[in-house]
Amino acid sequence: MSREHLLAYGYIAATAFLLSTVLVAAARRAALALGILDHPGERKIHREPKPLLGGVAVFLTLLLVIGGHLALLPMLRQQEFAHRLFPEVLATFDAVGLVPPTLWVTLAGSMIILATGLADDLSGPRFPAWAKLAGQILAATLVVTAGVRLSLPQAYPWLATPVTLLWIVGITNAFNLLDNMDGLAAGVAIICSLLLWSITTSLGEVHIGFLLSALIGALAGFLVHNFPPARIFLGDAGSLTIGYLIGISTVLASSGAPEEKVRNEWFGLFMPVLVLGLPLYDMASVIWIRWREGRPIYRGDRSHLSHRLVELGMTEREAVGTIYVLAFCLGAGALFLRDATPMLTLLALGQAGAIVAVTTILMHAPRRTRLASFSKGEGEAGSARPPGPRAK
Repeated sequence: MSREHLLAYGYIAATAFLLSTVLVAAARRAALALGILDHPGERKIHREPKPLLGGVAVFLTLLLVIGGHLALLPMLRQQEFAHRLFPEVLATFDAVGLVPPTLWVTLAGSMIILATGLADDLSGPRFPAWAKLAGQILAATLVVTAGVRLSLPQAYPWLATPVTLLWIVGITNAFNLLDNMDGLAAGVAIICSLLLWSITTSLGEVHIGFLLSALIGALAGFLVHNFPPARIFLGDAGSLTIGYLIGISTVLASSGAPEEKVRNEWFGLFMPVLVLGLPLYDMASVIWIRWREGRPIYRGDRSHLSHRLVELGMTEREAVGTIYVLAFCLGAGALFLRDATPMLTLLALGQAGAIVAVTTILMHAPRRTRLASFSKGEGEAGSARPPGPRAK
């Protein structure tokens, strides 16, 4: 990566961070004034209503940073200072004509996701699960029809569209489910995005690098207000949007990687799974537990990994920090995957499997504290009673 590209990524991330910090604070005041709050409930640990518009502020940050720079791109091409500071970056956008349309479509799909999540936040239990899923499928279909698809073996090209749809919707829901404790979803999203940013920028995928830089900066600005004890929550609008953007980024990274820079034929298949190992594990374990106990998978409970860690005696901050470490350890193997031999690929997968095994043991270890002592439930976005949103 050249110094020019590093400077450009840093500029985007810093701009997003500063803007997000300001917008989240404004969103908090607006939510308090409008009464858009997550009220205390049986399965929550916060004892006073918390504002719910953090996700809207994060999206507005991305729209202004990414959309604003795309809109100004024709003008920037004519400015001497821009060519002096970022000649390679501008040349990249000139050479790859599909980059701006792809980013615009991604932002458009994010607006659909944001609207779906906001409707859920405002309606609470009255918002049907099928409508929430329909909004996600619509947003995923929008980017798939624009050409964003996973690269699959040539023998199965017909699987590319349905598998991509399933992946994007699945990751969208994975982060929605992960939003069950202060600072958890945003922090894990930053870690996953940083890992993915390292991979994509090393492959020269500049447009994905800019998208992830803006996302990292926006989430970091939000986390300033959200780290335990949180002053504002993401809400479904935020957690769904984060999952959607990261899901699309992994598709773009795995399918758009230059063949001459990737020596491992399994890179496109295993890289996204390793990077998003923690959200995928949490979602899979929760769905399995709810299915095994005969409960609807969309009905919130305290079966998440974060809740189990608190039951084992950790504080909320300790549980969140532990999950941060697990998210990094699961995803770190993807950093070396592009040039890995078959044996090293198996070792990376084996390492991830060992971490999953230890985590599963923690999930089933005898608890040391009474469940009643932890009443968080689904944290920021969880509630089974109005006017707050449903639990994850």
